[in-house]
Amino acid sequence: MIRTLFPILSIVLSIQLGFSQKATQHKLNENEFKNPPNSSKVHTWWHWMQGSISKDGITKDLESMKAQGISQATILNVGLIDYKKYLVPQIKFGTDEWFDMFKWALAEAKRLGITIGAHNCDGWSTSGGPWITPEQSMKTFTWSKTQINGGKKININLNKPFNRANYYEDVAVIAVPAKSEPSAFQKSQPTFTLNKSININGLADGSLSGGPTLKHDDTLLIALDKAIKVSRIALASEKPFTWADPNKMDVGYNLFYSMDGQNFKLACNAIFKGINKISEVGFPEVEGRYFRLEFSQFPWSDAWFAYTVAEVELLKTGETAFNTDNLSAVLEKNVTVRSSGKDIYASNNVSNQLATLKNKTIDI
Repeated sequence: MIRTLFPILSIVLSIQLGFSQKATQHKLNENEFKNPPNSSKVHTWWHWMQGSISKDGITKDLESMKAQGISQATILNVGLIDYKKYLVPQIKFGTDEWFDMFKWALAEAKRLGITIGAHNCDGWSTSGGPWITPEQSMKTFTWSKTQINGGKKININLNKPFNRANYYEDVAVIAVPAKSEPSAFQKSQPTFTLNKSININGLADGSLSGGPTLKHDDTLLIALDKAIKVSRIALASEKPFTWADPNKMDVGYNLFYSMDGQNFKLACNAIFKGINKISEVGFPEVEGRYFRLEFSQFPWSDAWFAYTVAEVELLKTGETAFNTDNLSAVLEKNVTVRSSGKDIYASNNVSNQLATLKNKTIDI
């Protein structure tokens, strides 16, 4: 690693081994081996981290590269490491300030005889940016479930599925036979409020797609239209991307209950073993109309990647969670993970008793 005055630029070395055309065609030239041409010297990636760059830091980095025999550097303007303090002002990519820094790097590199390359855009995505509209972006399927009594014609407004960047398009509406009655929680029309101010939709719609991003110490208030008795909490949470093993990321919530929404008592300290899956935790039965979830244990591995919650449901003995899915590792199949678990890459066979058959599906 090249050390500079400021901890602002990360260097990743890639060694290009080779010799001049003359040397490879004939024999090793001892003089060229001792003094190799630029084409055979070390090339490097030059990470400009989180926009924390300065002219002084750029000069010292390039001078250090020169001293180490590096002949080419490719600038990658990247982020995600926003929890560190870099001791210099952060400069946003694409601004006049940033281009001033880029021109300075080119001038200093020319002075030192170093060739400069540049990644084709800001970030890790290789081709994304604010100029890409939601309509042009990569997309994912998202959905919601609504349980109704069939056998008759009804008019109903279906819940709009979770979406990002205010972009959503209808693809299909289908009806299938329900495998179980809705829980008392579902019948009580739950509403969710994040940190006492933000109304959250889609946390009880039976969908594992999307959900709010949570931070340590966030609080989720659940209000019902009537009191119910519960003894289990079901949670579906995920990191849409992680390098770490999601099965080793435990998350914790303190669950409180209340009849009036003002005076709360502790129901349990729930620890969910692993993320990117549907998990349940049991506790002694309590009764309440209001419930409060306090996020007490954050999955700190890959902390710079967002942690989201897709579904929350409170259940009593004998009830089935609305988000139950017979497909193994269903959340892992919707995200990008590194894992040795074969369930992520294979689907179990589902019997006809559990599967929704094609002739029972109605395309609306």
